[in-house]
Amino acid sequence: MAFSSMVKDINRKIILESFWDFSRNTKQDITKKTELSFPTVSKLVDELNEQDIIHTVSYTHLTLPTTPYV
Repeated sequence: MAFSSMVKDINRKIILESFWDFSRNTKQDITKKTELSFPTVSKLVDELNEQDIIHTVSYTHLTLPTTPYV
């Protein structure tokens, strides 16, 4: 279990580092930037959002709904 927890912490830090450019990112953007799997990104982003570390900003871009995180 310790290894799993360590990997989760590393992945969480990688995701947070993807925001250092202060851009708004969708989960797909974060997946591309970090090269982590989409399920991993999705789970960790949801957790970070629940912990108020990042915030969801909803808007429509080119008539396609997207959910960026800041």
